Amino acid sequence: GNPGFCPAGSATLTANATISPVSPLTYQWTFTTGPISLGTLTTQSTTQGAGTYAVAVTGNGCVTTVSQAMIQFILPSVAIVGSNTICTNTSTTLNANVTLGSNSIPATGYQWKLGGIDIGGATSGSYSTTTPGNYTVVVTYQYGCSSPVSAIHVLSADNTPLLGNYTI
Repeated sequence: GNPGFCPAGSATLTANATISPVSPLTYQWTFTTGPISLGTLTTQSTTQGAGTYAVAVTGNGCVTTVSQAMIQFILPSVAIVGSNTICTNTSTTLNANVTLGSNSIPATGYQWKLGGIDIGGATSGSYSTTTPGNYTVVVTYQYGCSSPVSAIHVLSADNTPLLGNYTI
């Protein structure tokens, strides 16, 4: 499963235990960076964050303990790179520039926004547009994590006339 946590996220821990001869099993989850008791269910949700989690399973008078280290994912930062002006009747391409950090997780999707509103179908690492405005992008990552919204990239219309001497 998921070996870590998204920032401000949670993780679901599951113990799959059997015993022979069959008898009732009990579970005790702990967060060993504490230690903090988490609960007694087969599946336990937690928001404790990075550290080592353990479950002690008891059945037929025997106890077995298993532990798993979990990391805190660090979301890569994202910035928009591209022109700040667009000429009438032309297009420009904006690119999501993703910078990885330690314990980073790979990007799996993008959502471009214009004026804070999702742009339908704009879900790749680059976006081609003919429309001036305020653009942002959100990046999604493996395990369901999402980046904060990027800084606003202002794309302004260049309506200045072309100056110079023209010969036709």
